Amino acid sequence: MHYLRKLKYTSLFNLLKNNYCIIVFLIVILFVLYHKINIFLILFLILYFGYLCKKSLKLSIILVIILAFIFINFFTRLYLQKKNFQQDFDKIGKVIKIKKTNTSYQVIFKVGLEKVITYSDTYLQCGGIYHLKGELSKGSTAHYQGGFNYHHYLTYQNIIGILNIEKMEYIKKGFSIYQMNEAMNHYFDKVLKTKSAAMIKALTIGNKNDLDESLQQDISNIGISHLFVISGLHINILAMCIKFILKKVHLKEYKIYIFTIIILFIYFFVTGLLISVLRVIISYILRLINKVLNYQLSSIDMICINMIMVLFINPFYIYQYSFILSYITSFIIIISSHLLTTSSKYQFFITSLKISILSLLVTLPIITNINPDINFLSIFYNILYIPFITYIILPMAFLVAIFPLLECIFNYVYLFFETFTHFFANIKIFTITFPSVNIIVIFVYYFIIYFILKNLELKRKIYRRGIALLLILLYWNNISFFNYNNEVYFIDLPKGEATLIRSSHNQANILIDTGEFGYDDIILFLKKQGIKRLDLIIITHSDSDHNGMLSSIIDHFNVKSVYYNRYDTQTKNKIPASISNAGLKANDKITLRDIELKVLSPTKDYQNSNNNSLVILANLFGKKYLFTGDITKVVEEKIELTKDDVDILKVAHHGSNTSSSLSFLNKIGFDISNPNKIAICMNGYLNQFSFPHSNTVYNIQTKLYITSYSKTICIRKNKLLSKYNIINRW
Repeated sequence: MHYLRKLKYTSLFNLLKNNYCIIVFLIVILFVLYHKINIFLILFLILYFGYLCKKSLKLSIILVIILAFIFINFFTRLYLQKKNFQQDFDKIGKVIKIKKTNTSYQVIFKVGLEKVITYSDTYLQCGGIYHLKGELSKGSTAHYQGGFNYHHYLTYQNIIGILNIEKMEYIKKGFSIYQMNEAMNHYFDKVLKTKSAAMIKALTIGNKNDLDESLQQDISNIGISHLFVISGLHINILAMCIKFILKKVHLKEYKIYIFTIIILFIYFFVTGLLISVLRVIISYILRLINKVLNYQLSSIDMICINMIMVLFINPFYIYQYSFILSYITSFIIIISSHLLTTSSKYQFFITSLKISILSLLVTLPIITNINPDINFLSIFYNILYIPFITYIILPMAFLVAIFPLLECIFNYVYLFFETFTHFFANIKIFTITFPSVNIIVIFVYYFIIYFILKNLELKRKIYRRGIALLLILLYWNNISFFNYNNEVYFIDLPKGEATLIRSSHNQANILIDTGEFGYDDIILFLKKQGIKRLDLIIITHSDSDHNGMLSSIIDHFNVKSVYYNRYDTQTKNKIPASISNAGLKANDKITLRDIELKVLSPTKDYQNSNNNSLVILANLFGKKYLFTGDITKVVEEKIELTKDDVDILKVAHHGSNTSSSLSFLNKIGFDISNPNKIAICMNGYLNQFSFPHSNTVYNIQTKLYITSYSKTICIRKNKLLSKYNIINRW
């Protein structure tokens, strides 16, 4: 304590005071650049750092030292992960986390300083030590633009890979700090019997695994997910209760502070070391030190110190959405605090409305990475739900955790919450989809927000800035109209096939097949691309891995027409009467603007859904594509094409051995004499049939892309430069 008192008199303390925000700003910029290099950001960083050096060289040196410490920590962790990754895995590991999934248990083992993730059919005791033997693999990168990058997720959770266990032997029972969280889970499972038990777990110990999936989706849809993350509200309630009890036993104030901090850290362990809890505990300690020692640090300084301390502990946290959202929301509320105050008799409502609007605007670019659908009614839902959660549900959840007999009362509150949340979630009139955009758009958006807040602070008019904000949101929402490329996407789905054909400036959008039922990747992909309208959906045949998501796509998008093969009654029955549809056969033609499609098959009913697939020769943006559905060699023999008729081939039946005969491939010129031709095999990265077959791969002598390895393939023609590119890095 003596050293802490003397700290405020040092030159270092006074130099950094009111400058911590600069450190945080530079940290964020550097981590953004590490994730994705951008020449404009690099130039800006160089100019800004040059300005800092000119302003204060000593401050600049201190900034470099702090940044170096964080980034050395960051890159050391990455190096150790890479060094410790061994495909042939044979090590001792300790169970630290276990989570029940639909079909098995997801288990995280601590192995040395790193972790591995695996799946087990049986429950493993937390803390148990096992001898693990198997094959270690890295998580998959994003399957399409804006898709979930499982490799990055595992890396920033300090998990070196996914272990496919061949042999697992129990050695002995060990200790893990996560056992406290596991014990609380078992306690709740034992004493709580109603449906509300999952919400009590979520609110008190941060375990949302048991929350009903449909309820979680409803909570996300109305924009109140943040209320189910353990935050300052939880810690403040807990701290107040602790201080109230300790005051009753007449402890001295400094002892009350010490006991409170100790109990809060115990709670941190009970929640399973949640970063949100750590952040709030550090914030509580900083506020306490600032008050007791009279440091006179501003709120901005304290939240910046908080963030720097958390990143000192683990710099990987900066890539976790919960970390980003909590800090960016706290920043905006602090710097806008003077704009939030009002003397109106409706102070609570007006302040809550301002906070909701500000929070939504500043978190919009981050939230759209998770879910592109933004419900603007969430501004009002938060005003309704925040007091309801704060004053009723959260205190009751803690009470039920201590006195389980009250569960029956809480269950009625839970059912009320569930019913109304589901009702609000189905109101989608103000839900707007924001697709993926480049980082320049995001920076322009934030600059506009900054100038709006600056003008409000100076009490100037914001009409022009407000119009600029509306224009950038309008541009963002309608980004497809500003796309000058013609593109064909062969989408990497878990199972099945889907191909998107889109012409420049949103003139025409065609989807061939929809992927397997139950996998909504195709929905998310289309929304991330800014697709709102599908002029035409073509279903090649009735198998569920080709037409499974048709009904869901019709629900989410403005579908103009659906075509299918004339023998496919199953697909026909899925199409609402309001949407035009037709069954196609050989020699039928479709023309949509500059897109030409000619049907080559079926010529008859083969009494087989695969052979009845639509085979389409498409003239797309100067290249000739052949889409083959799931036809077998029987149909391939009947297709009359020459070597000059096809430039790009969609390999039939996911690369099955029943298709892609050598004679057919030679007939259309996919042999060694035509290296510029391209074949694309859409095998599904979760397919259970080991597609593509080795014979198919051998038969194709041209360039072959397999989507489970190469991810989504985009063949793009730049309309301005008349240049073709093949893109498969997302």
